[in-house]
Amino acid sequence: MFFFSSLLSHAIISNTDGQALLKRLKYAFLHGLTFTVGTSITTGAKNRCTWASIHHKTDMWGGVQTHGYPDPDYFKNCNDEMDGLGVPPANSLDEDGLFLTTQTTTQTVASGHY
Repeated sequence: MFFFSSLLSHAIISNTDGQALLKRLKYAFLHGLTFTVGTSITTGAKNRCTWASIHHKTDMWGGVQTHGYPDPDYFKNCNDEMDGLGVPPANSLDEDGLFLTTQTTTQTVASGHY
């Protein structure tokens, strides 16, 4: 079977919430939760590499209608989606989306995602 591919990118705001979200998105990517092969929602093409169940922002402008910013609910919605997939909180992950050492994780895990 032949699968088509696309160049997909994600836009994220560089602030405290954005940096925390980025750690979780990296974890999701490393664990196969970011992409899937299926039918493209935008083009209807079959057997394409598409975003999986975590919503991504692909444009810095245009608002929710174009998968861009501004979107006041994006950080909450994206974190809720990753919670549902079992992605650990950002404070238990390093900059590469990998688990921190056990000692550091135990000290910080009580403070939540951000």
